[in-house]
Amino acid sequence: MSDRTPAEIEKELQAKRAEFEATVDQIASQLDPRVKIEEVKTKVTDRARALQSSAQIHSEEAKIHLQYFFERAQNGDLRNRGILTGIAAGAVGLVGLAIWAGRRH
Repeated sequence: MSDRTPAEIEKELQAKRAEFEATVDQIASQLDPRVKIEEVKTKVTDRARALQSSAQIHSEEAKIHLQYFFERAQNGDLRNRGILTGIAAGAVGLVGLAIWAGRRH
């Protein structure tokens, strides 16, 4: 037999019961749909903020590059002027194509 007294056994059982209840509560909270929904909402919100920040940074970078591009074209850079001319010609061609396609129907 054991050298433990009934009081010691009861105390040990109470400790094990409390440990078991804590484990069950922890598992239940991990499986709770409300907790999962909050976790997902937090992750989505964090990701959306990160994407928004990244988009703002890229937008500012693009703005700086375009400003530099147009400044160089205004200052006589033939390459940039050629690119702008090509873009303008393409836009005029697309408008003309749209008008032509519209008249065919």
